[in-house]
Amino acid sequence: MLKSVVLHFILLTFMAFASGYDSVLTDIRNQCNETFPISDEYDVRLLNFGSFPDESDKTPMCFIHCFMDKGGMIDTDGTFQQKILVEKLQGFPNDTIIPDLGEIMDHCVTRNGEQADLCERAYNFAKCLIIEEIQRHEETGKEE
Repeated sequence: MLKSVVLHFILLTFMAFASGYDSVLTDIRNQCNETFPISDEYDVRLLNFGSFPDESDKTPMCFIHCFMDKGGMIDTDGTFQQKILVEKLQGFPNDTIIPDLGEIMDHCVTRNGEQADLCERAYNFAKCLIIEEIQRHEETGKEE
């Protein structure tokens, strides 16, 4: 159950599905979805497995870049704005805290911060966050 909550909050923050959570993020999601439409299948696949079903399709990757760009989470040069990312991710929803979010963030920025294609950079960053959290949660579950 905790895995589901953590994954949902990461995806919901990036995709701004939480209507009423932040109307600005919802507006950004709607704007980006007009230019780079993303299907529910892609959302579900990313949420459950940490990747899109067709990683050769750049449209959903560009949706994530658009959302992160308009949300101030990545600048026009493709530099991740870690402070803003942590603010958006930590504590959402319902003040959920990921103890190692800073460490995960550093790892994913280092791993994906130099990719030339900004859509791929944003997607691979989101993918890294989700996969890292899945793996860390599974490891924690084994210890319990």
